[in-house]
Amino acid sequence: MDMVAWSLEQAVQALESARIEYEVILTKPVKNAVLQNKLYVIRQQNRAGKSVLTVAAKMGREVL
Repeated sequence: MDMVAWSLEQAVQALESARIEYEVILTKPVKNAVLQNKLYVIRQQNRAGKSVLTVAAKMGREVL
């Protein structure tokens, strides 16, 4: 099941309903950025029967 671009909430719900073990890794930008609270899956890997989701916050855009 490809979950890239899914919200973390949707991905976790799908994995739990399918009884698939998972791990979540949070990544964030090095520089200061305006981040929103909603997390999205940007990478998905399968390791030893476990789904590993790398997630990042949606970045807001500043309008000048």
